[in-house]
Amino acid sequence: MDELREPESVAQSSEGETYEWTVRLWKENPKRLGAIALTALIAGIFGFWALRHPVGFLVGVAMIGLSSADFWMPIHFQLTAKDARRRVGPSLSSIAWADVQQVREDDLGAKLSPLRDPSSRLESFRGIYLRYGGNREAVIERIRSQVGESCKISGPKN
Repeated sequence: MDELREPESVAQSSEGETYEWTVRLWKENPKRLGAIALTALIAGIFGFWALRHPVGFLVGVAMIGLSSADFWMPIHFQLTAKDARRRVGPSLSSIAWADVQQVREDDLGAKLSPLRDPSSRLESFRGIYLRYGGNREAVIERIRSQVGESCKISGPKN
């Protein structure tokens, strides 16, 4: 995480309307992948023991596997003319540019929030987080070009 790398895959349409990239978190720390697999196995064994049925094993493994999907599955990001999207496996999160009220940037990415007040209790549950993949400048440039003038942009690099 100390050095920035080029994103694994970046695509831009000929019209410049879509900007896409993919981030794989497990490549930054592959030892965690083993820890997740071991935890899933232990949860599966416990599920089998608790239910005395093979379905218990599958439930235990699925609970750990799905809750850690952001880490071991590729995260696909897409910025279009109308919205920003984040896909992890079958899960798709998106926010229309017109709904973005605040952008909070940190060293790893930018949070697009529909809430104006960052101290709201709902803040952590609303919006989407766009993780940089070595393409910070391109992502921030695209965000700035899409959000309205009334949108508040804050963070360590601003």
